[in-house]
Amino acid sequence: MVDPIKSNGVEKQSLVEQASDLGAGIYDLLAGFVGSMEFLTAIAVGVAVWGVVSQRQISARKNTLDYITRQESDGDIIKARQTFVSLVKVDGGLSDWAKVENESSVETQAIKIILNEMELISIGIQRGSIDEAMYKAWFKGSVITFWESSASFIHDLRVRTNNRRLYKEFEAMAEWMKGGKRAKRNWFIGKFF
Repeated sequence: MVDPIKSNGVEKQSLVEQASDLGAGIYDLLAGFVGSMEFLTAIAVGVAVWGVVSQRQISARKNTLDYITRQESDGDIIKARQTFVSLVKVDGGLSDWAKVENESSVETQAIKIILNEMELISIGIQRGSIDEAMYKAWFKGSVITFWESSASFIHDLRVRTNNRRLYKEFEAMAEWMKGGKRAKRNWFIGKFF
């Protein structure tokens, strides 16, 4: 091996050794940089996920307010709700309106408008487009009352049409609003997509 070059009593490294030390230094610098990049990437991903989830929550709250406002101001829904409530008060309730001969009556159509609205809300809550807590605070009593009042109508309609899925989401919503557990259908999909 060649002796290091001496100048003024100080040893100097050869160019090869200097390049080797420089390469090791750059490697150490890059390794530290890459490690910090992984950390920064993880933070960026966390912020992005938080942004998506919080934006979905804000959007769901806005959708809920818009939907409640529409329910409370739409003349057809108000009229259907009034018809629904008046029919519930009659002896026999809504069951008679599920018969085939009443299918095209104004009364049956009013009942179906209310039931379809309840079904739509339940699906919206499950999919994350309607805020559950906000809707529950506003309409919980009505959901439970509407279900209890229409259960016989829905049962008779299911039997007559041989379709057990009719208004199943509304039924499930009434149950979890009473205090039961909400079905976690599509929770992940509803939160992110």
